[in-house]
Amino acid sequence: MSGLYEDFVPTFVQIVEAQLGLVEKAEAFCAAKGVAPAALLEERLAADMLPLKFQFQMVSRHSAGAIAHFTGKTAPQPGGDSFEAIRRSLNDALSFLEAVKPSDLAGAENKPIALEMRSGVMNFTGRDYLAGFAMPNFMFHAATGYAILRKVGVEIGKRDFMGKIPTAA
Repeated sequence: MSGLYEDFVPTFVQIVEAQLGLVEKAEAFCAAKGVAPAALLEERLAADMLPLKFQFQMVSRHSAGAIAHFTGKTAPQPGGDSFEAIRRSLNDALSFLEAVKPSDLAGAENKPIALEMRSGVMNFTGRDYLAGFAMPNFMFHAATGYAILRKVGVEIGKRDFMGKIPTAA
């Protein structure tokens, strides 16, 4: 078993970078098809799901926000009702993640993490929090945003979702 940094931070970085690429493609789609950006950012997969802008915001929250539990630093707050604001939010999350060092997470596998939820407090160890809560939430919102873009006709594929795939040099 490797450390928390190696197991989680590179994946967060990879997918946040890919989400930035999806934002670019979504903007280009709006320009090419005459779609109002605000309308696209309000698109949903289903009526009871939250819109595209929320999916991008949660990618930021569940990446930088998750790692902030270990660093003692305040994560950037996601937000944005425009592509510009969403891009800024994703870039802020990316900058936060890129500033993290392996030593910031060293030995934190068993660090207690308590999350206050509407249903009560959820208690985790550091590894269980990242593996069982933060990463699944992060991937859910990244995939949901991708699916919304596919649904409306943005020409993207799996490689756009995955971004730059790390390979052996």
